[in-house]
Amino acid sequence: MIFMVLGMLVLAKAALELFAGWGLLKHAPWARILTIVAAFLGLLNIPFGTALGIYSLWVLLPAQSERDYAQFAQNAIAG
Repeated sequence: MIFMVLGMLVLAKAALELFAGWGLLKHAPWARILTIVAAFLGLLNIPFGTALGIYSLWVLLPAQSERDYAQFAQNAIAG
């Protein structure tokens, strides 16, 4: 029973990350926040998840990144 629950959690986390990645590729306005959440969850997966999580947070958390991504998302919606 516990392995079934763990398996479902792993699948849910994988689906979250795939959905966030798809949103980033489409420059969706919600995708940056979802990716930040997925990056925080990825910090627990030592060593590769930690490295990718730190890099994702380093890239997506600064205020300049927020402005840049908002501009990308607005341009994607406009044309």
